[in-house]
Amino acid sequence: MNLTITQERIDPNIIVMRLEGRLTMGPDADGFESQISELIRTNQQRIVLDLTQLSYMDSTGLGTVATCSGKLRQAGGELCLAGLKGSVQKLFKLTGVERIFRIHATAAQGIEYFGGRPTGA
Repeated sequence: MNLTITQERIDPNIIVMRLEGRLTMGPDADGFESQISELIRTNQQRIVLDLTQLSYMDSTGLGTVATCSGKLRQAGGELCLAGLKGSVQKLFKLTGVERIFRIHATAAQGIEYFGGRPTGA
């Protein structure tokens, strides 16, 4: 299964991006980076990256997430991660990259971190 990305605007300042499938080298990583770049271009400052349904991420996918986080930070925004599990969580721990991200158990916690109200709350 390739990568599916959906976006949900929680309020004017918070977007939840849900990744489903595999974030790997090639069109998937490129498409993800393109969507983040477009959000930065439109001055979106707070992004919760929900990885609950992400089944696999390779080193290119990990590097792309880190690069996008840096670009967002340079633009005055922030990216936080939510829902890491399985092999994706192991990749973040093994590489030590988890230390550079704010990580939440759920997207709702990420939304609350940014001062928003999760949908249905």
